[in-house]
Amino acid sequence: MACRVVLGVEERETISRELRAGRSLRCIGRLLGRHHSVIAREVARNGGREGYRAASAVRRARRTCRRPKTRKLE
Repeated sequence: MACRVVLGVEERETISRELRAGRSLRCIGRLLGRHHSVIAREVARNGGREGYRAASAVRRARRTCRRPKTRKLE
């Protein structure tokens, strides 16, 4: 089973840029065509409004999504 990436690199770059411009999470969500809660969770898990950086968010997403994981029924 492949890892499901919720946000792409370009979307994370847009989030970072828009946060620095002072935009709200709802505004960023509308811009990306995503629900604002997706943006809020992404920002919260990757440093908050002041600490969010797209590059580190991408690295963290790839690291936490590593496969293969152990199977439960083996």
